[in-house]
Amino acid sequence: MLARFVLVTALAATSAVVLAGCVTINVPAPNATAPSPSSSEDGASSDNSNVDDSAALSALQIGGGALYGWVETYSSEDCSYVSYMADQLEDATPLDSYRGTYETVITNMKLVGQVCAGDPRNRDAVTVAISTRNLMVSILKEQDEAYSDIGDPVPGRRAA
Repeated sequence: MLARFVLVTALAATSAVVLAGCVTINVPAPNATAPSPSSSEDGASSDNSNVDDSAALSALQIGGGALYGWVETYSSEDCSYVSYMADQLEDATPLDSYRGTYETVITNMKLVGQVCAGDPRNRDAVTVAISTRNLMVSILKEQDEAYSDIGDPVPGRRAA
């Protein structure tokens, strides 16, 4: 049995949240053995061949675009879209090997959405958005060798 701990840190400036991040750590329980690759903790097969993760990969691609757009425009519409895509990712089914990573991406996107709603040009939210997008790109590249990234967004490049 694995115990999962999710640590969320936040720095506060006066009463507003400025920066938030998420770290997921899987820690084996004492005297427990990890499940074999062919079975999960409940004994069910963990064969990923029957898992349709196409919705999750599509949501990752679109979510990465949402983060990219907001970082470059600082617009409230793009900020709202980041939050919307976090909800879409939450409803998608990723491969088992990416479950903790998806949780991190979803948490970070929701936090970016909350912070940018209050301060569209918040530098800490921009930093979290870029690092989260890079994580999303790495998953997409692992799953699709043909996926090509256009590079990091330039903060504020298309801001009005």
